[in-house]
Amino acid sequence: MAGKSIKYYGYDKESYTECLDMIRSSNRNHLMVMNLCFLAVVSLNFIASFLNLFNLTREKIFVYGGYVLASLTYALVIGLCPKFSEKHSFKFLLINVVMMYSYGILVSALRPYIPGTFYLIVMILTTLSYTDNMIRMFFVTSLLSAIYLWASYRFKTFSIAHIDTFNLVLVQALATGMHYMFHKMRIQQYQLFMKNIQIQKELEVKSSFDTLTGLLNRGRFFSIADELLKLGDGSHFSIALFDLDGFKEINDTMGHQMGDKVIQIAGRTIIDVLGIGEHYKKSVSEWNLHNVKGLAGRLGGDEFIVLYRSKDSEIDTNQILLDILKKLNTSNYDGLNKGIKSSVGYTELDENDFDLDIAYKHADDALYEAKKAGKNQIKIYGNDRKSQKRG
Repeated sequence: MAGKSIKYYGYDKESYTECLDMIRSSNRNHLMVMNLCFLAVVSLNFIASFLNLFNLTREKIFVYGGYVLASLTYALVIGLCPKFSEKHSFKFLLINVVMMYSYGILVSALRPYIPGTFYLIVMILTTLSYTDNMIRMFFVTSLLSAIYLWASYRFKTFSIAHIDTFNLVLVQALATGMHYMFHKMRIQQYQLFMKNIQIQKELEVKSSFDTLTGLLNRGRFFSIADELLKLGDGSHFSIALFDLDGFKEINDTMGHQMGDKVIQIAGRTIIDVLGIGEHYKKSVSEWNLHNVKGLAGRLGGDEFIVLYRSKDSEIDTNQILLDILKKLNTSNYDGLNKGIKSSVGYTELDENDFDLDIAYKHADDALYEAKKAGKNQIKIYGNDRKSQKRG
């Protein structure tokens, strides 16, 4: 297939790049596991060397001790700097591979009377553990294997070195094939995982947002509003209800398509004035509720609901709602500059008793008063201030 590349395990560069974040994260996790295993091995060799066990003498204790120190330092850096090590995962991967391969070469050279085994084990493990790209991985392992063979012929008898060569060629071929197939399947799993995440986000959007306006639907609005109220961070909350005036007349005289347009303009206006558009471009699961300063939802038909949040008790919610109403009134949805009219009722929640149901009832009562007083104005529950009227 065009665009596919052996370098990217049978995928095109774009598909590989899409998986890069997961590749780096996975490599970092494997680096930690592999390095801890390596630390355990060199630590055991260090102890055996100190005790003169298993033909390991104290003459080489500084060699084993050096690798123990290097591996321990490496583990601490990865553990204490997760973001840094993940961002530079290839460099850390290269350090890990060189450290373990060089140890395999050294162990093989220090025991010239037997064929090398640790190097071959490390080769299999690293090629299965790390996803990089096929060409670079093959080049690095081949270069280190060449050094391994040089050391074998340099420090061992020809017969032992000959066995090392045979074993290495066999394992190198096996490891290369396994590396390609294993990581091709791994990238496929990454792509499937990302596709599932995308499907989940789409389902979440459908279940959370109104398809016409992009506002939260009724159920999702109240569930998130309840979570915001439970944060207990000292925020001040107001809840407001909008009911478009004369909307039935717009539908009857200009058609439902124009009615839908009015609904969309009203929804977008509310989002813009509240300054919450950035959140509404994401799925709800990606929201950081501590940074959300307001919610906007569509209750159905031409009814909207707003929860405004502020940590400043001096902010005038009435002015914010007035700005929304003013922008609605000046919208030119039909080319005749009629503007969109709306009645608004709101209430401020008692900071000692964040009861959403009661607040909704109070805002609804205030909305009724706004309708009763002549429409296209704002009323606040339980306050004698004059309503704010437009037009």
